[in-house]
Amino acid sequence: MQEYIPVICGEWCLFNSYAVGTDTKGGQSVLNGIDFSENVPVISGEVRKHLYEQLANAQLAAWHEGSGYFYWSYKLLLDTVNEPHWYGWDLGKCVDQGWFPAGG
Repeated sequence: MQEYIPVICGEWCLFNSYAVGTDTKGGQSVLNGIDFSENVPVISGEVRKHLYEQLANAQLAAWHEGSGYFYWSYKLLLDTVNEPHWYGWDLGKCVDQGWFPAGG
């Protein structure tokens, strides 16, 4: 499509259920009545970092083929300070964790 019209990815993020360690049913949270407080992440921080780095690089490679993209900047409705495995929504936290390349 990019050959014919400018293509912009309207919204994307790194969040995914695999990195959280449980099926979040598309990013559901306590605000939707889903309680994940008993869940223990099943992957290590090192594996999670590698996963997010690969995901960021793959998505950036795809979006760079178009005219631009918008990353989901931050998510206010989740407590990502006390629930750190939900970081994939927030660009600043992804960069702080080293998951997102600074020059992205």
